[in-house]
Amino acid sequence: MPRFRLLTLFFFVLTTSCSDSTPAADTTSQPDTTTEPDATTEPDATTEPDASADANDSVQTVDCSEKNVVVQKTGSSDYQAYIMVSASNSAHSVRDGDGVLHVSYLDANGNITVAAQQSDGTFEPTIVAPAPGGSNSYRSPTLKEAGGGLHVAWLETTNTKSMIQYAVRPAGSTSWTQSMLTSVDLDPSNGADLRLKYPTLTVSGDGQKPFAGATQGFPDLRAVLASDTGPVFEELNSGNPTWQRSSDLTLASEGDLMVVVWEEVWENDDNGQPLGIGNKMNLVFSTSEDGGTTWSAADHLLAGDTNSHGGDPSVCIDDGVMYVVYHKDLIPQAPGSDVTLARRLPGQTRFQLLDVETVKPGVIGRGWLPTIDCKSGHVVVAWEETDSIYMDKYMHRLGVAHIDNAATSASISYTPLGDIDITNEQSYELAMSVTLSDDGQEVDVFWVDVWDDLSGTPAAFTATLFHRSETFNDPACASPSLTP
Repeated sequence: MPRFRLLTLFFFVLTTSCSDSTPAADTTSQPDTTTEPDATTEPDATTEPDASADANDSVQTVDCSEKNVVVQKTGSSDYQAYIMVSASNSAHSVRDGDGVLHVSYLDANGNITVAAQQSDGTFEPTIVAPAPGGSNSYRSPTLKEAGGGLHVAWLETTNTKSMIQYAVRPAGSTSWTQSMLTSVDLDPSNGADLRLKYPTLTVSGDGQKPFAGATQGFPDLRAVLASDTGPVFEELNSGNPTWQRSSDLTLASEGDLMVVVWEEVWENDDNGQPLGIGNKMNLVFSTSEDGGTTWSAADHLLAGDTNSHGGDPSVCIDDGVMYVVYHKDLIPQAPGSDVTLARRLPGQTRFQLLDVETVKPGVIGRGWLPTIDCKSGHVVVAWEETDSIYMDKYMHRLGVAHIDNAATSASISYTPLGDIDITNEQSYELAMSVTLSDDGQEVDVFWVDVWDDLSGTPAAFTATLFHRSETFNDPACASPSLTP
């Protein structure tokens, strides 16, 4: 489906906290998708309100909305703000083998960058891969932890090729080793845009073998998957006779257990019955139990269905249990969408909607473009909460759900919604990434505030990547249900 995704991130690193005061403006527009933002400026540092309780208070105050700035970007295209910093089903934040939190992005000079959280809560950047220069360009880094090390995959575009690059920093090392995983040929002369986009990454075994995938084409043509030994799937295709295209794959692994979930467009369901508008996009998956050497036949996602309507999935594995979150409605002009969570227990053939005692089985919120993480029986999901249509971006604000005992008797709680002013058509929030600590008790949430200012010539926007820490299922920060 047409939507915005994380392609590039050009940012300065900030080491200070930021208040909620941000510029606003008059109108919103969708600029040309091929135009890069043209200016980067460092924002003014301001101070967060003091969240500490008075020394004489018997109970310490908990500030559930405290946030820190990671990086910030200004430029001329709010479209670029969206695709640079959010709306991706890939992970962009992880904790390494020492428990240090990291986040990936593309810096102001076009370098692939991973920033590590310091003891004071700020983030210190390290350049993983310097910008290639010339007509070549990098974009869209995605980050994973495996075997105690850090793994990054990103896209590189030249005049003739679109590539997935990869780098690893093994546990205990400070050095990165880079290699190319796969490439596709480009032919600008025929007018077709065949570049790769929306990369995703996982590493099987004990951090030994990387697998990365992407969607090819603008608009979507096919989803591809490769490893360090070459292509795995040159085209993800379920074999449905009315298959038209595949896109938006998401990957997860735990040891040698792996799963890939992707989106396909069909004309008919498994029984040959025509699918109506908005139901043509369906979710498909395949698994591997030998570290990606062999894969199961592709199957649609949900048990009991002849198609699994949905899009933009995000998947994770915890103790052999697979979880996938996606949005259900796929017509950008239609109001709202169900943010839906499903689970596949060991031994089950397909996924089943996860009952967390919400009004609709599996539905945990309303909105678009969710992202997921899971560890120690806990699941955390973030998404762009809204009851509005997809293109009403100013109505999007951060939604976060904590799911406890996810493999057994699951229950759900919510943390505070983003504090963006949804009556201001120049502002919106984008869910970027969520990360759970290994014990499942610490939650780190990354999201982006976008503010448009179209009053000048040229127009300008400011995109700010924020981070906040949460304690899993903390009753002091509990918020009302976000389900309809």
